Amino acid sequence: YVLAVVTATGGGTLRDLLLDRHAVFWIEDTAYLAVILAAATATVAVARWGTPRPRLLRLADALGLGLFA
Repeated sequence: YVLAVVTATGGGTLRDLLLDRHAVFWIEDTAYLAVILAAATATVAVARWGTPRPRLLRLADALGLGLFA
């Protein structure tokens, strides 16, 4: 969970510190942490069931890249 939170909020936290914003976005709004922890839990659950199907991985990767872009 620590690794998930650090990677999900790392860039935004650094940005906020460099811009001298005093309220870091994920501390101010805890919904970010809830989504991060839910996604990490879902990832661990899927990984424990076995090897994910390659098509499912490609779909998740495409959705993630599309949402990021």
